[in-house]
Amino acid sequence: MGAMAQAVSVLQGPLDRFWNTLSDEQKARLSAAGTAQDQQHAQQNTNGQRSVALGCNAATTATQWPGSLIEKAVHPDALQQAKLDALKQAGDQAADELANACPSELPSTPPDRLVAIGKRLEVMKRTVSSVRVALADFYRSLSDEQKAQFNTIGGQRTARRQG
Repeated sequence: MGAMAQAVSVLQGPLDRFWNTLSDEQKARLSAAGTAQDQQHAQQNTNGQRSVALGCNAATTATQWPGSLIEKAVHPDALQQAKLDALKQAGDQAADELANACPSELPSTPPDRLVAIGKRLEVMKRTVSSVRVALADFYRSLSDEQKAQFNTIGGQRTARRQG
């Protein structure tokens, strides 16, 4: 994410300068080309959602923790349960922030699109950091046996989705 945010930052100035040299007609054609490309991506999607919405839904879904699976696997004590609850809360907050940062429509101009991407990346970076802190705190509280059980959860979830 850091590299993507840096790329957005590097591109913003040159894109703005280029955009400002275009005539209104050129700006309209360039914006229309981006809109046409977005519509093509939406048509390729089987359920009709726009590509921008898909990216937002995927990122928000990634913050959903399998709390009941974790509880069954590690049998947390009271202190660990409090840390797990904090992890769930961090995930829920991350999901809310990501959902709020997601545009309902793709901005119409390339400079505005780049700004929206930059804002979204900043929110993603911040939410990943907050969830990472809560996850590390919970994980450190586990015994080696609990860590081994916890570490199997991702593989179990993946197998269920593929099966």
